[in-house]
Amino acid sequence: MDLGLEGRRALVTGGSRGIGFATALALSKEGVECTICARTEESLNTAAAKISDATGGVVRTLVADLSHPEQVSEAVTEAAGLMGGLDILVNNAARVSGGIPEGFADVTAERMLVDFEEKLVGYVAATQTAAPLMAEGGWGRVISMAGLSARMGGNISAGVRNGAVSIFSKAAADSLGPSGITVNVIHPGLTRTERMEEILGLASGDTSIADAISENIPTRRLVRPEEIANMVTFLASDLAGSITGESIAIAGGLGDGIVY
Repeated sequence: MDLGLEGRRALVTGGSRGIGFATALALSKEGVECTICARTEESLNTAAAKISDATGGVVRTLVADLSHPEQVSEAVTEAAGLMGGLDILVNNAARVSGGIPEGFADVTAERMLVDFEEKLVGYVAATQTAAPLMAEGGWGRVISMAGLSARMGGNISAGVRNGAVSIFSKAAADSLGPSGITVNVIHPGLTRTERMEEILGLASGDTSIADAISENIPTRRLVRPEEIANMVTFLASDLAGSITGESIAIAGGLGDGIVY
């Protein structure tokens, strides 16, 4: 199946590990020139080498801390300069949140502001900077990682920030559609990234916590990063040109909500 991605140019934020790394790898396999962005040069160089070795593709790196919104626009502009343009933006750089239940009385303004600045504000800045670059070619894809807490109670600040990503993305999709740009959101469930392995104790060989959590997931396992990456790659393709303004959960059936 030809996804029509050969020669496209993508920026994947948070691309040195986890979902971001898997996404850059999947895109590179389809012939996409990728720039990956993260905070540490060493991890970026390691990730870029792995992807390039596996695919033979061109993988560029950018060091930036995208928890600081003022650096986001600069990173997008620089990535476009490195690649000669930008077709695909994957917003993925944000701290893992939402795993620990947060009671109503425990929510603080400080926590909510940090959650919003680290994810929503950065995603908005990246999308606003990328959109004119994509519009020049009459084609573009923006795919943002939010989180299943947008559809579940428990962690209020994380749920609010992830829900806000969906709302912003729908508004962006409506605005940018006439320019040939689609905008979609993915809500990953519990995904077996390196960071999640550390949180759940899997990195040390202890599977007890992950096993207990998996009992509450219909598929009885954590999501694999490559499963998220496969959806990103499809949404970035010509085959998904009529899918825009959507929020798609990849969570093994976790969650009680029914979304029409």
